[in-house]
Amino acid sequence: MNKKINIHSKYNPQKESERFVETVDGSPLFIIISEPGESYLEKPLRKKFPKAKLIAVRYTDSMFLESDTLWDYVWRPADGNLLFFLINTIPDEHLGNTKFLAWEPSNRIWQEQAKYVWNIINKTVKTIQSIIYTRRVFGPKWFKNILKNTIYSENIVNLNIPKSDFLLAAAGPSLNSFFEIANAKIPILAVSSALQTLKFNNIIPDICISTDGGFWACNHFRNINQNIPLLFPLEASVPSFVLKKNPLAVLNYNSILETVILNELKIPSISGKRNGTVAGTAVELLLENTEHNIFMTGLDLCATNGFSHSRPHESSIKIENASKLLHPLATELYKVNIDSRSLETYSAWFRGLKKEKTKRLFRLGYLGYELPNIERIRFEQFAEKATPSTQTLKTISVKTASYKEKKNTVINILQNAEKNIVSQDLNELLSQNSVEKEIIEMLCYKEFIEFLNNKNSNKSEILKSKIKTKLKTIIKGYLA
Repeated sequence: MNKKINIHSKYNPQKESERFVETVDGSPLFIIISEPGESYLEKPLRKKFPKAKLIAVRYTDSMFLESDTLWDYVWRPADGNLLFFLINTIPDEHLGNTKFLAWEPSNRIWQEQAKYVWNIINKTVKTIQSIIYTRRVFGPKWFKNILKNTIYSENIVNLNIPKSDFLLAAAGPSLNSFFEIANAKIPILAVSSALQTLKFNNIIPDICISTDGGFWACNHFRNINQNIPLLFPLEASVPSFVLKKNPLAVLNYNSILETVILNELKIPSISGKRNGTVAGTAVELLLENTEHNIFMTGLDLCATNGFSHSRPHESSIKIENASKLLHPLATELYKVNIDSRSLETYSAWFRGLKKEKTKRLFRLGYLGYELPNIERIRFEQFAEKATPSTQTLKTISVKTASYKEKKNTVINILQNAEKNIVSQDLNELLSQNSVEKEIIEMLCYKEFIEFLNNKNSNKSEILKSKIKTKLKTIIKGYLA
């Protein structure tokens, strides 16, 4: 260590650390400390907060390496995206039980690094707060989607994805530029929000993927070709006519509830990774299931000329209709661009991809947010670089349970869950991964977080009763 860098007491660094820890209050379950240096803080933190996970965020890649093993998790700049490291380390429901601590002597030495890290920590808190809000608002909708999709899906297929080069069609504005040279001789995976643009340009994708569980997501499927296979998680919002007519392949996020349903009904699935954006899920899927290059068009991650999507697109149709009635078009576009600020978070995920993954990824064109780790190529280079596929996408129909059998299976799962939630101790239920815990998180997320933050207080029994009563009422409603 450079002798000029002094971030601990010369005389008694242990006592200095103990005094610092004395100022930390509460009963945190996660403690993030920025650049703790020689890690004198670790011992007093463990002594005062034995149940807490301790996370060190380092400012350099080469210093204090010998004490990294003392911490539960360590991040260094070479590890990639700090935002996603923190989001993946801190469970959403425990944000209220998380402490963010700064070792100020380090901040004075590494001022630029400290500024960057604490800016990312601020973004992390806001991102997790946004996730919490989304889960609280949309949890009941996702749960309803799971039940509906399970019961009403008719044409379940096994999807054999070719190992060849693939084109991912996202719905950014640059997708419109692709059609000037659109003579793709490789399979196309399209996100559902790109369907209208592709149809307008007479292109039929080989697969469509949709992960959005929101109320508006069904609009993207208007006039979808019924021969296009749809890949979707059970929680996604899918119109009834698609569930009835299109080939359907289930994307399994491997939650307990999904796994129980799929196993009980012997429904085949493809393993997938939940992501803030459908394009992220699609990229992970292709990286896992193909062996060659993945070309991406429409992956802009920002608005262009006032529009955040390719055209025609469901959002632009909605905007134009609204502007004809009451609102100037510029006002509606401004609202969309404010909403599209979340694209910055999505771009951070792509920037965090490691070289072993990005070496197979290519972005077409030069529009959109810069991703230094992913190579861009001109649209004209696409035809030269893409190897025409000799393989074709295959869908094999699978015989599944009847409507009545599926409904009865869902009813049995809900009845068992209701029985366990009402009869068992809530602390025990929430301490383990279970169907019951996942149902509570989806249907009572606000109360769930409130309980976790107060389970050692006098309010805990009241909150337990509140959760059980609400769950019993909601589940009985589904069973009626």
